[in-house]
Amino acid sequence: MKVIKLKIIWLLFLCCIICDCTAQEPIHEIKDFYMTYTSNILSDNFSNDALKKKYLTPNLIAKIDRMGASTDTDPIIRAQDFRADIIETLGVNHLGKNWYMVSYIWDADTTNIPVRINKTEKQYKIDYITPPWNGSLYGDSLLFDHPVQQPIDASSPLSLLKTFYVAYTMEYCSTPQNLMHQLAILRAKYLTPNALSQFEAAANEYKLDGHKGYDLLVADFDFDRLWLPSMTYTQLDADTYQIAYTKWEITCTIMLCVTKQGSEYRIDSIKIGKVN
Repeated sequence: MKVIKLKIIWLLFLCCIICDCTAQEPIHEIKDFYMTYTSNILSDNFSNDALKKKYLTPNLIAKIDRMGASTDTDPIIRAQDFRADIIETLGVNHLGKNWYMVSYIWDADTTNIPVRINKTEKQYKIDYITPPWNGSLYGDSLLFDHPVQQPIDASSPLSLLKTFYVAYTMEYCSTPQNLMHQLAILRAKYLTPNALSQFEAAANEYKLDGHKGYDLLVADFDFDRLWLPSMTYTQLDADTYQIAYTKWEITCTIMLCVTKQGSEYRIDSIKIGKVN
């Protein structure tokens, strides 16, 4: 009996060692990335484009651009700049499964950034960084890794809006590599030329300020899965509806007019309402 207990203890010990070794390799990769990235910010920020391609997945690089445009900060560090003395405080800890916490200290304040890492083609790569608006939250429930295609019911105004927005926001939450293409397909099918013109005009206005990818349908550059439960649909008159959702404790409202084409409805007008 003692021999069996000793063997069990030994096996548990070996498992702990293996788990620790498995977690250490990603920790080194993440820390190497963050140390180099923040150092480049201080000297040669252009080198970070190549660095991101090496350590981040293409899907995440695209999402970082959207998050950055939305928050006007660098989502990788959750700040607009960095200091040399802060680099020394950078740390990485294993949270569980393939999630890790990157942290640094700036003037006694600790910034925590959860990241997810996966092994692709024999190399560890960061495939998700929790958006700044989600604080220290982490876990696969923050996004749709295996989205199910959502059918759109355009038989009535309300069913069109509800099912269209479920399908449309699902694309953002699953962060596919061809996100912009998928969104454009949905818009081309369910928006009239008038609504498409309004969409493009809003996007072009933000381009003048150097921000690409503004989406009039969500009133932002990105959309988060945690905002979905707050989404509401209110009919204002026969053809006009208000969609509202809460992000960062701010309520965004979008006014949509629908029109009937044959036996189905389409979105004919998009306007941003008041932000509360």
